[in-house]
Amino acid sequence: MASKTIESESKQRAVKLREMIADIAAYTGEPQEVVRIIVNSFMDRFADELADGRKLRLEDHGVFTASVLESGMLRIKVRPSPMFVD
Repeated sequence: MASKTIESESKQRAVKLREMIADIAAYTGEPQEVVRIIVNSFMDRFADELADGRKLRLEDHGVFTASVLESGMLRIKVRPSPMFVD
């Protein structure tokens, strides 16, 4: 039942970066500033690699590719990894 609540909430509003950083900091016990630096570094590198035309394979998350639109924005596509349930 909880998963339906989470799914409906996720469709209703966007999650803010600061909320994600606070959640990760609480989960890991690291200060929010440290988590912010790591998350921002990852996101910058992720976008740069895709913008340079590379595919990114993130284990357990899939393969990400991107194309640059006329506006200069990236259109990111993901091919999910198969999930295996024991």
